[in-house]
Amino acid sequence: MIHNENIEILDKLMQVKIIDSWEVAIRPAELENFGKIFGLSQKIYKTNEYKEIMRFLTHKKISLVDLIDSYDYQDIKRNIISKGQVSHIFDILDKAKAVTKDGRNTIRYLLHNLRNQVIKKQLPNNEDRCLSDLKLNSKCFPFEEMPFATSLINHNPSFYDLLECIYTSGREHELFARAVKSRIEDGGSLFIDKKEFNFNNIDGLRSHFNSKLWTGNEKNLKGHTGRRIEEFQSHFYIKEYVEKSIEIIDGLDKLTQGGIQNYSNSAKEWIKKNSTLIDDKEKENIVINLFEKSKVALIYGAAGTGKTTLIDYVSRFFKDHSKIFLANTNTAVDNLKRRITASLNSEFKTVAKLIAGTDTKCDVLIIDECSTISNDDMQKVLNKVKFKLILLVGDIYQIEAISFGNWFKIAQSFLDKATFTLEKTYRTKDKKLLKLWDEVRSFGDCISEILQRESYSQKLEDLSFEASDDEIVLCLNYDGLYG
Repeated sequence: MIHNENIEILDKLMQVKIIDSWEVAIRPAELENFGKIFGLSQKIYKTNEYKEIMRFLTHKKISLVDLIDSYDYQDIKRNIISKGQVSHIFDILDKAKAVTKDGRNTIRYLLHNLRNQVIKKQLPNNEDRCLSDLKLNSKCFPFEEMPFATSLINHNPSFYDLLECIYTSGREHELFARAVKSRIEDGGSLFIDKKEFNFNNIDGLRSHFNSKLWTGNEKNLKGHTGRRIEEFQSHFYIKEYVEKSIEIIDGLDKLTQGGIQNYSNSAKEWIKKNSTLIDDKEKENIVINLFEKSKVALIYGAAGTGKTTLIDYVSRFFKDHSKIFLANTNTAVDNLKRRITASLNSEFKTVAKLIAGTDTKCDVLIIDECSTISNDDMQKVLNKVKFKLILLVGDIYQIEAISFGNWFKIAQSFLDKATFTLEKTYRTKDKKLLKLWDEVRSFGDCISEILQRESYSQKLEDLSFEASDDEIVLCLNYDGLYG
């Protein structure tokens, strides 16, 4: 049940909704799709059996996995079935409980976290091989072997969900591998000091994990061997992370061997003809030197330094050439569409859309918000597009890639002659505020001092908030049925 209450905040009454009771309510469709794993096809309705099971889960505050693990499962089942005429749900639960070998971990996780969008991805298509005698795609096998260190098909289970439905005993090698991966991805470093881990027999765990990785077949020769954890000078690294980083940097480095003949003179002439367009010497110098000595250019700059404006200048200069503009999100792509004024001969795409499509080519490939693009995706982009020039733009202090992506951060160290940095911020002329921004970007020691001294920070008090018609509510980490 939900009811409204008023609470007082800063001398104002605010209405809040109070949840004072709740019930478990699993959608019948999710139980039906879960049942397909066992070859069951009966429809699930909200019968007495359904209602009694939901009531029992609510009262005991347990999950369906807890239910099938109960020592008195058969008694609970008999009691509930006696109150109804059908036992379709218990038919499914009996099948799930009976699985003791291949498929057990996958079934326990799916039962604990019943979601149609996840379950459907694990079901086989007509051409797919099945796992054991279950209607589970054989691609679930790596998860079945090492659930704490592997994902399901297009789904990454949370560590806490796994702990609630799969036992950790005998899986220390998986926990070790998960810890290494987390440290590398969270820190953005390819190599992690061995001393940072407090596992017993750490070399044995690494060897055990590597031995359990799928070695491939005729369709996939490498299998999962790229996930091997290797050691170099007492530092751990993940094999494919290093290999992809090297491939990306090597590919870009080859483009620095020579630029466009007479590029600088052409750029100067273009700037002269468009004398009112660029009113900033910093950007003018970058445009003049961009592709003089290299066919790749990397632009780094904080928010407000004019990165998108510079992209627009480059687009205008190459207005008669074919261009592809890429960004990681639809929002970023829409921003480029709005801001790029010379959009003839241009395509605007997300990275995912480009990768999913057929191989393509263009004269100039321009990628924005590069820090959000993973190493895996960047490698695919470079293999997917044939281009003559490539412009890479971003800010390494802004949002990072969701998957591991350190290529843009390390590229500046290897491609210095192709690297340009925008220093001047145009969003404010306030030197004190600029100083604060610099401190925040560099994790400086004076952040708190500047906040207090310049009164940028103050107590939360009566700020006279006013409601408006165009309000939106941001639900971070919603992770619910609709997102």
